[in-house]
Amino acid sequence: AYSTDATFQCVFWNSLDDLGNGYWATRGLTLVRQNTTSNGMMTLECQSTHLTFFAILVDVSGTLTSEDSNSTSISSSELAGLEIVSYIGCAVSITGLLLTVCFLLLLGKSLLVEVQYF
Repeated sequence: AYSTDATFQCVFWNSLDDLGNGYWATRGLTLVRQNTTSNGMMTLECQSTHLTFFAILVDVSGTLTSEDSNSTSISSSELAGLEIVSYIGCAVSITGLLLTVCFLLLLGKSLLVEVQYF
């Protein structure tokens, strides 16, 4: 859950500046409605005058809070759990990458199909 200090902004990715750089822009977009339901879920509605890639940027000036408490920080056990999940996710990702590279190095040439030109 986020602090109630969070602010939201409707934006789109503009990749057409003169220097070839992209950036988030708000031109033509308006945050029309922001509601919080009885179970704490938040819904946002943006209105646009054009079609492109859209997003809602969240500026969270508060800190992560526990769902079952009113504290403004997470407990040490929750932090430890998040760290463990992060390490496991990274390990699985690196293992998959290494297996893929080994597979391609060992079987790469046998996977190529000879192309015949007429």
